[in-house]
Amino acid sequence: MFEDIRLRVVYNSRGEKTLEAETKINNEKIKASYPSGKSKSSKEAVSFPESPEKLIANNKKILRKLEGFELGRQKEFDGMLEEIDGTNNFSNIGALSLVLSELYLKASAKNENLEPWQYLNKKSRKAPKIPKLLGNFLGGGKHFFINNKVDFQEFLVFSNRVKSVWEAQEKNLIIYKRVCEILKKDRKFFGKNDENALFGDISLKHALDLVENIRLEYRNLGFGIDVAATCFFNNKNKTYEYYDGMIRKEEGQLEFMRFLIESGFTYLEDPFEENDFESFSRLTKEKGKKAMICGDDLFSTNPEILERGIKQGACNAIIIKPNQAGTITRTVDVVRKAKENNYITIVSHRSGETEDTIIADLGAGLEMDFIKTGIVGGERTSKINRLIEIEEKL
Repeated sequence: MFEDIRLRVVYNSRGEKTLEAETKINNEKIKASYPSGKSKSSKEAVSFPESPEKLIANNKKILRKLEGFELGRQKEFDGMLEEIDGTNNFSNIGALSLVLSELYLKASAKNENLEPWQYLNKKSRKAPKIPKLLGNFLGGGKHFFINNKVDFQEFLVFSNRVKSVWEAQEKNLIIYKRVCEILKKDRKFFGKNDENALFGDISLKHALDLVENIRLEYRNLGFGIDVAATCFFNNKNKTYEYYDGMIRKEEGQLEFMRFLIESGFTYLEDPFEENDFESFSRLTKEKGKKAMICGDDLFSTNPEILERGIKQGACNAIIIKPNQAGTITRTVDVVRKAKENNYITIVSHRSGETEDTIIADLGAGLEMDFIKTGIVGGERTSKINRLIEIEEKL
């Protein structure tokens, strides 16, 4: 039975308050905690309709309703959370939905002496594949602490030619250290951002040139960009407004994204603002065989929005963030729908992370293609180390 549930306020990697849930199965503690993003889609589930303290104090009756619920019935449990909330985006119980849904998943797995990834994958007769690492090494956008000249949010590295998670992490670390070395040599190094990516006193052009030189030095690795275009889109004027004064309309932004792919970037995430399905569709049709065109803010881990994207041919890859969906069941539904329609699936961290490693278990258990996380930092490497552990057990 799902019982003895406890809630507490803890802190994420940005020093912000968040929620943690705890229970016991066979006298063993199980925990789940809630990550938070800074660069958010307007379509994702609500995180905190009120402070974490008030969210706990005002919803104690929820725990009474859930006490004694039989384990192993994830869909019914998550359905009850939706019913309790009464909205489509969890605007009443917010983060409580995901921490309780995740805690229930972990409890159900432990009750059967399984790890969460095994529990999610138990119907498969073969060992699951481990997602590849998509590592964030250079940052900009909303993840900056100070005056920011780099409009794009993340520069990323990955490899398709590695035999293990450990080897992939070693290659990503080489890039991270190489970029740090260059920034320090040029006296442009400032530090690390919210996701422990490097950042410096450089322009977008400088960042693109730096990464291009690194790409030519390490031709066996793939490089990508999280453009996070919504963050610098002027909705009133319908223009993309860059720090250097460049203003691009829809066609100009599309041409710039074409240029980046032709320059060698094989992964572009959110190259357009979150409602521009048409531009996503055009870029996917034109360049989808050369690069992963990935939707994050566009889809917000929402099955109905993904359905629209499928019909319009928008993207060939999708970011999966459980807290955008609100429950484990909704997350699983989006992954399955994406896979059925040949989308590359990428489970992702948030900028305000915790040490919780559930996205590693989801990545392995649901056999996703990539896991996107930082290359260094305890709350980031905890996910990578968890994948190393899972791979070892396989």
